[in-house]
Formats: sequence, C-alpha cells, structure tokens
Amino acid sequence: MTSPLQRAAATAREIAAVLDVPVELDDRLVELDYGEMGRRRLGEVSAAEWQQWRADIAFAPRVARSLAAVAVRVGEFCAARLAVDTTGRRGEPRVADQDRGRVGARHGMETTWRMQLDVASMTRIGRRADGVPFLAGYNEVGHLR
Repeated sequence: MTSPLQRAAATAREIAAVLDVPVELDDRLVELDYGEMGRRRLGEVSAAEWQQWRADIAFAPRVARSLAAVAVRVGEFCAARLAVDTTGRRGEPRVADQDRGRVGARHGMETTWRMQLDVASMTRIGRRADGVPFLAGYNEVGHLR
C-alpha cells in the first residue's frame, strides 16, 4: 500500500517489484502537509515554531494539517487493512513514508522525534489475535540492497 503521490507510488513500485507483490494506492497514506512552514528553508523556521511542532500533536502551521489529523487518517487505514480477511489471515500493510511511519509507530511525541526513518524504508504494522496493533517492522531497508 502506498500514497497515490507520484514519488511515493514510484518508490512503492520499485519495492514491490523486488518483493513480487502488487501495489495498491490509498489516499489515507498521502504525506503530511507542512503548509506554509514547508515552503520555507529550515533556517527560516523559528525555534519556537519547531518547539511547538514537536511538543503539540494538534499543532498545524498555517494551511497545514496536524500530526493528530495524520494519526486519525493512518489509524483508519490500519483499522481497515488489519481486519481479518476472508481467509482468516491478518494483513500487514507496508507503509513507506517518514511522516506516516512516525505517526503509525508513535508512542509519544518525545519518541516520535527520536526515531530515524530512512528514505524508501518500510514500516510494517501487525495486529495480535486480541486485536491490539503492534510494530512488526520499522525502518526496513533490506529491499534497497
């Protein structure tokens, strides 16, 4: 599964070719929009803005969506994809984007910003028999070798 955005979809197709799996696009996986903050150079973003961004999951710079909004979208995706399929197996969606990986693996804002996630890496989320989701794989880059 991947975002329908061109860069993400192209990366997913390359990964899928190596793994011999199909590529499915899902709008819920569109990356985080940093709004006007994303149109500035890193040095132009004030320390106060970075502090607020990292401390408050509900913070959204002008014309942006918050990490909380992304968490809801990714949560809906995971709930749908991790449901038991008709064969009785549980799925493991593969997500290849930094923001979604951070939010999907988030156990708190402090942890979120201390996690390294490489470009074109994969994050896998599974679901235990009791329905509780778990982090099955994070920052996987073996497919790039």
